[in-house]
Amino acid sequence: MITDDSILRRLPVALDRGQRLQLEALVFSADAVMFAMETIWRITMAAGAAADRVSASDRMAVLMAAWSVVDHVHVARELLRRTITGDYGPELSAFADTAATATKMRNVMNHLHTNIPNLAKAKGARPPIFGSLAYLYVAADDFEIRDGAPKLLGVRSVVMTTGRFSMV
Repeated sequence: MITDDSILRRLPVALDRGQRLQLEALVFSADAVMFAMETIWRITMAAGAAADRVSASDRMAVLMAAWSVVDHVHVARELLRRTITGDYGPELSAFADTAATATKMRNVMNHLHTNIPNLAKAKGARPPIFGSLAYLYVAADDFEIRDGAPKLLGVRSVVMTTGRFSMV
């Protein structure tokens, strides 16, 4: 999270204009990812084990937020790849490697129109076109304190698709 008083929010005028734009784009992408993750967290926490009763608009908000994360992680990866020359260092290298998945996902969605005929011809079950989001839910009665330490008794896996929520 980039704090409100960060220098990245009030870039020095002396910076090269291109650098300012790149940093501004990185800050926006970081903010967009945080906002999207907060949206996902808020709705899934409210849903809990009753995910099947979440409104269609909240399901859409969660899935749009998930795709926003994918898009802005891709943007950040590409900006960093084109901005930083030389050795990335271990942290940026790990980010770039991990974020490569977001780039692949984004590219598939950008070419969805060309993949529809192949999807239509495919035999058998297939995942939803716009994917799904899964999370683990631990209810208050899914843990207890034993000998002064929390003990996990159970966990529920919740899967949200573009069509509906379902408990697994």
